[in-house]
Amino acid sequence: MAARLGRGFRVTPLTARLVVVALRHYADDLAADIAASPHPYQVRLWSLRGELVSELAVVNDLATAHGAFDAASLANPGQRVTLGQQARILMESGPQPIMPAEERTLLLPPPQPGSSIDDKLKDTQTVMRHHDRRRQER
Repeated sequence: MAARLGRGFRVTPLTARLVVVALRHYADDLAADIAASPHPYQVRLWSLRGELVSELAVVNDLATAHGAFDAASLANPGQRVTLGQQARILMESGPQPIMPAEERTLLLPPPQPGSSIDDKLKDTQTVMRHHDRRRQER
């Protein structure tokens, strides 16, 4: 049995048609089960800019989702991998995304009348340090 493992197999044309039909029905049933599931879990791979690169797994079982997340984290050590349930992020690994400049300006306090450029630079550095501390606390 072990000697035949790598050699492949042959089927008659009639059996091949039955196999193809059975696999198509199985795929249709699987797609219907995933679509009907109320809370599927997704394992996703992200770029450093926070853009979705690919969806690595969609599963219905939380234990399977944890296993897929662990495997994806080990397979992609330098990239951000998340385990989510619809819009919720349950677990994440890898580096945090780089914050776009538009979001950085949203963190800045409103400018004070008569303040100099140096004061704004110090305020920006203070806000960024505060943001980094908040990110590390998560």
